[in-house]
Parts: sequence; structure tokens; C-alpha cells
Amino acid sequence: MVHGRLEEEPTVAGYFARRCEVQGRCYRRDCRRWCVFDFELLIAGGMGLLKVREVQRTFYCNRIGGCGLIFEEKPERLIGLGELAGRDYVGVEIRCRGCRKVTVTSVEAMIAKLEAAKLGGRLTDIKKVAGLIRGPCGKCQAKAWAVEILWYAPGGKVPSWKTELDRRRDQARSARWNAEPGP
Repeated sequence: MVHGRLEEEPTVAGYFARRCEVQGRCYRRDCRRWCVFDFELLIAGGMGLLKVREVQRTFYCNRIGGCGLIFEEKPERLIGLGELAGRDYVGVEIRCRGCRKVTVTSVEAMIAKLEAAKLGGRLTDIKKVAGLIRGPCGKCQAKAWAVEILWYAPGGKVPSWKTELDRRRDQARSARWNAEPGP
């Protein structure tokens, strides 16, 4: 694959690598059972490639009214915007949930906008960026946003979002260069 979107690996091995704890608890009055995934034990048993959702299903009971087990994830390590900054093969896609208008910007520009609005910065978890965007969409005035991290593998075909981002970055540099007083 030449390019894609940054996504969390949904397997047991992926959760273990992210040091994400998964706990299940039943809140029914007559049950109250709970469980915690032991990812090391699951991987040692050859189940590293199983999706965590599949493993969760094995914990559900066969109650007539359905199982009341609810799973919660507690990640120990979150990915901050600063960890992706400085990589020109990474972009931030901002999509309006109303009209689906898409804008792509650099990670550095996203950090600068969050810092200027005093809403976040380099340590901001990438999963929380969409909730920090306050303004309405210029096209439909909706205030519901989705944010995804885009990447591509250098050396392959350059995706259109990267070409457009590079063009805008070059224009900004050129404008700054032309605005500076000469010798």
C-alpha cells in the first residue's frame, strides 16, 4: 500500500503494543462479573492476530435478556500531534460531517491553530482533535468534524492530498520570501 490513514491495530498484538488495558464489567443486578484481558497470555497462546472484538465476544454469557457485559479501554500510551510533526509524509484531513467537505493541512499547522486558540498543542491526543475544532463549516455551517491522519510511503505514487499540501506550503514560503525586505 502506497498511502493510507493512520488507524489503530484492532488485534490482540496491537492492543498489547499500545499498552491498552481492556476491562469488562457486567452491571446487571444479578451478575456483576468482570474480566481483564491478559494480552501476554493470549499472545503466548498464539492468539496475537485475533481481533479484540472477537475475543470480547467469548466473554459474553447466554442470558435470555442478553449479556450486560460492557468493555472499557484504558490506553496507557496516546499518540500526540507532536509525535507526527516534522514528517512531510503525514497530513491531517479535516472533514465536515454535514456536507463532507474535506480540507487537508499539515500537522504543524494543526498544532499552531490549536495553540493559537489555546485548545491544545503538541501533546494533544490525535483522537481528540476533532472535538477541539470549534468553528462552523464554511459551506454548510455545521459544527461537526471528523479528523484523520493521512500518510504515504515516500518513493511510491504521491497522493493528491500530498501534492496539494506541498503546493500550498510552497506558495506560503514564496509569499514570505517576497514580503521580506531585500538587502
